Formats: sequence, structure tokens, C-alpha cells
Amino acid sequence: DAIALADQLIRAGEFECVIRNISIGGALLVVRDSAPVPETFLLNSAYHPALPCRVAWRTEHRLGVQFGDTPIRPIGG
Repeated sequence: DAIALADQLIRAGEFECVIRNISIGGALLVVRDSAPVPETFLLNSAYHPALPCRVAWRTEHRLGVQFGDTPIRPIGG
């Protein structure tokens, strides 16, 4: 199940993003400009620091990312 995190602003390396939703397998990120975001990066947040991500798809302001080999644990789980 996806978890909606409304307007949580986080840093992922050199860019800031908002996590719109997150699941065990990936997340939807909203950014000012997706062009400079690399294909792979570490996503840091207060809940799940240093999640390895790979961009699955992108639009001008949104990124769909897949997490690395280790699935995340649900918050509070």
C-alpha cells in the first residue's frame, strides 16, 4: 500500500523534492525541474535515510522512482 506524504520537502543529493506517495517498491517525487536529476541517487528523508533510487519515468516536474534491492519497511512497522 502507498503512503501519502503531503508536502514533505526533502533533499536528495543536490535537489529538493516533495514525496507525493511512497510504497515498498518506490515513490512519486515532485521537483522544480527533473532534467538535472540523475538516473540513480540516494533519497534522504527523516523517515528513511539514504534510500537507493533509480528513475523509472520522468516528466518536467515529476519522477517515478524504484528503490534498490532492499525494500523499505512501512513507517511504524
